[in-house]
Parts: sequence; structure tokens; C-alpha cells
Amino acid sequence: MKTILQMINEARHVDNDEIIEILERENRNDILQMVKDNLKNVRNVHSGCEGYVIECGDEVVKVFYNAYTDMKPMRKLIDAQKRNKKFKVLPTITDSGNYFIVRDNYKPYTKKCKELIDTLFGEDCDIYDFDDGCLYDRYVYNDGKPSNRTEQDAIDWYEQVMDELAMIGIDDIGDLTKHNIAEDKRGNIIYHDFVG
Repeated sequence: MKTILQMINEARHVDNDEIIEILERENRNDILQMVKDNLKNVRNVHSGCEGYVIECGDEVVKVFYNAYTDMKPMRKLIDAQKRNKKFKVLPTITDSGNYFIVRDNYKPYTKKCKELIDTLFGEDCDIYDFDDGCLYDRYVYNDGKPSNRTEQDAIDWYEQVMDELAMIGIDDIGDLTKHNIAEDKRGNIIYHDFVG
């Protein structure tokens, strides 16, 4: 069965000219060259609802279609990081422009990521279709408590996400699916695409 991301990618057909055109508006030749070097390998380029993601080794460049709406939450995170706020579960953004961000490249779909999502929502579910009685349902809606260490770790991570989102002025868990989390080099689960 195809993932939502695969269906979106097939429907949009990644358009290298569009990516280059958007980045040319930035007048950032360093970012444009880094992206051009990685556009040659189609496996490095992905598209989704908000824009394109180009994997560039240890970093990812995300180019947004709509700078006004899609970049808003990222700008909040960038502003907080400039004020030396430290985040454990939100992505580290190392550079940005009007239409793009550069962030650390995290490893998606790891065993640890799958276990977290499955623990919160039930197997093969997410924020949009969780089962009644799952940990998320019990914890968020019914004041339930975790029943083991795995569930406690999942709730601790969830609470950390909510705390960090609140630090940047977002009060909604957002687009918490397996496609939007990944593991960093230290083994932390990063919520890298939190607004859908």
C-alpha cells in the first residue's frame, strides 16, 4: 500500500525548474548551488503539500510554495532559536530565507519512530484516525495514565512537543503522523513538520 507522501509525490511530479525558480528569488547562490547539486539525484528530492524537500547530505533544504502561509510556523521557530531557546524535539534550523529553510537531516521511519506513533495512536494509526481507547485518546480526552514505561516515554515526548510548540506560540499538536517525525543522530525523535 502506498503512503500518503508517495501519492502526493506522484501527483505533483517534482519539478526541478520550479524549485530553482523559487530559490532564484532569494539571491542566495550558496543555497541555490547546494540544491542544484542534489537535484541531480531524484532520490534526494521529495514534494508534499507545503513544498519541496531536497536532501543535501547532513542537511535538508525545504523550499515552500507559499512563503506567507507555509513559512509562518517556521518563522516562529527561527525567531525562538535566534533568542537562544533550546529545543529537544523541534527541528534545528541552520539557515533560512523568505521561501526556504535549511535544517538538520533526520532519519525517518526508524523502528523508534514507528514504536512512538504506534504507542500513542495504535498500530498503523495517527493523529487523524486513532483508535478509541488508544493511549492518545485515554491521555488527552479521558485523563488516563500511562500503564508502562513505553507509554510513559511516549507521553513524556508528547508533552515535550506541546511545551516546545507553546514556546513558539503554537497551541495545537498539528500534523503528528509517521511522515513528520524522524530520529536525529542522538536518538531523539524530532517533530520536523508540525503544521499541516
